[in-house]
Amino acid sequence: MRCLRLFKMIARVPSESPSSATVRSPDKREVDEPPIDRLTIALVPEYPLPTQLRQATIAVQHLLDKGMSPSNIIIAGDSAGGNIALQLASLLLHPHPSLPPPPMPDPRGADANPSFSESQQPFGGLLLISPCVGFSTNSLSYVRNSARDCIPVSGYQVFADAVRPGITPAMRYYVEPYLAPWGWWTGLGRVFPRVLDTVHT
Repeated sequence: MRCLRLFKMIARVPSESPSSATVRSPDKREVDEPPIDRLTIALVPEYPLPTQLRQATIAVQHLLDKGMSPSNIIIAGDSAGGNIALQLASLLLHPHPSLPPPPMPDPRGADANPSFSESQQPFGGLLLISPCVGFSTNSLSYVRNSARDCIPVSGYQVFADAVRPGITPAMRYYVEPYLAPWGWWTGLGRVFPRVLDTVHT
């Protein structure tokens, strides 16, 4: 993974594998490195959950290990990538022994306490673009909008059926954040002082 700062570094968790493209600077010159690091996530069902969270954790830890300040990292994801970004945010707030340790800079090394503390520098932000927040296709939104949505409910169901086998009780709130209890996101502002959640209609 190469890093190039364009104002701030963005580690992006895409919903699909990126295609190669020529990256151009604002003055239209070709540049050697993209301003956004992209992580190609392994797909379910071949790679069940929490493989994708492990990959995202390793990628962010790599940036931190290279000396990048957390405040220069914005975690961004759209659709399924937004879900993985939310999984990572949940992991930072709620480390779990069955999940990978959350990424964080710590000069004391891997034996340090893995929970996010007040003394640690927060990340630059969290950008969510129409994040997938659950895998139930029975909600009113799916029923009411089935004739207008570009993807039929049956398409969402295929995706949900592929993901669902990896959702263990330990993973439930990480993967389906809309089911999380009140207070689950308490402290998010310490980890990500800036959060932008967008949706399209």
